[in-house]
Amino acid sequence: MDRTLSTEGLKVTADYQWAENPHRVGEIVLDVEAPGLSEVKREACERVIDHCTVHNTLSVPPVVTVKVAPPEVAAV
Repeated sequence: MDRTLSTEGLKVTADYQWAENPHRVGEIVLDVEAPGLSEVKREACERVIDHCTVHNTLSVPPVVTVKVAPPEVAAV
């Protein structure tokens, strides 16, 4: 089975919208143009995207913990 896909005409554009409270990126929109994909391959591509680790991380954000280390005490 040939799984090689042509990149001819492939175009990906990204855009985002700001959100407030707190100020952050509130929405990311990725538009993919892949004129060489058949309907079956397009659907398969969408399933791969839906299972992508980066996509899932952005869709369900992780808990973020920030720890600021205290300054080291200088030896006297």
